[in-house]
Amino acid sequence: MKHIELKLDLSPTQASLDELAAGLNEHSLPIVEKPGFQPVALFAREKCNRLQGGVYGRINWNWLSISRLWVSPDSRGRGLGSTLLRRLEAEAVLRGCTNSHVDTFSFQAREFYLANGYKPFAELQDYPDGHSRIYLKKSL
Repeated sequence: MKHIELKLDLSPTQASLDELAAGLNEHSLPIVEKPGFQPVALFAREKCNRLQGGVYGRINWNWLSISRLWVSPDSRGRGLGSTLLRRLEAEAVLRGCTNSHVDTFSFQAREFYLANGYKPFAELQDYPDGHSRIYLKKSL
């Protein structure tokens, strides 16, 4: 067996993350016959290029896996988050997705996702202490 060195990386490069995703795809492709882990993002910017919000996820076969959704404090309450979410879901449908999932915390966006048609399917209590991490899904 080869000598393998383990290195902890608290700031992995995008190239390393892409290499990891490629390895997972290579392993899964013969089984599911379609690549997963395809990044997809949508950004909302002012004319001066200042970011007002965005959503990022990955298309994993027939699922959209949402990783991040953020709207700047001065743009909240105006429907931008829901617009970003709906547009990303629509793009995912065009790419063959039939479902979406996301996780959030009890102190963050649980109500937002519920209002946008997501249903909770799991919860980890005390994540962090005194709060919960909530997993939600939606049929597209």
